Amino acid sequence: MKSWPHSIIVHQLMTNLSIVCVRRAQIRGAFTTVLLRAEYSLSPTKKCVYFRLDSEQLELVKTVYDRLTTDDLMSRCLLGLTQNRNEHLHSRIWKMCHKHRSVFKRSVDFATATATCNYNFGYLESNLTHLLGIQYTHAMDKYLKHKDTCMDAPIKRKMRKARVRNELEYAAGAF
Repeated sequence: MKSWPHSIIVHQLMTNLSIVCVRRAQIRGAFTTVLLRAEYSLSPTKKCVYFRLDSEQLELVKTVYDRLTTDDLMSRCLLGLTQNRNEHLHSRIWKMCHKHRSVFKRSVDFATATATCNYNFGYLESNLTHLLGIQYTHAMDKYLKHKDTCMDAPIKRKMRKARVRNELEYAAGAF
């Protein structure tokens, strides 16, 4: 928990979330040069990495940190409104290939392809039974339709609760 600002900065620098591509390239370049020049502690008890930043690189990292610590973003994090669609897709993939078990790359690739098809087209449209030679039944159709209706239920429920919470916080005469 001590290194959460560092992990947020690393995540922001490594993903394509920035608006200005040139600025993003400068920040990534600064970050990679810092990683190349990092000094690692060899002590078995202290696992520390020491970075030497130039003033120009320090300003680039500081702008990212300032943007990540705005009041708007921090309030969204506190309310739990930060899950995006990528995290939802990743949770589907890891439901098929559990992280605590060793799986082959082929299994992860298959789970990724299946989760992507199910996510983009729904369970009913991305059904692979005809390719596997399994007979399509009414019970299977009913089950896949039910899975399609329940697909985004957790996200919808979370957004509905957040909307109700916001309406209750800012309602006229609520105090």
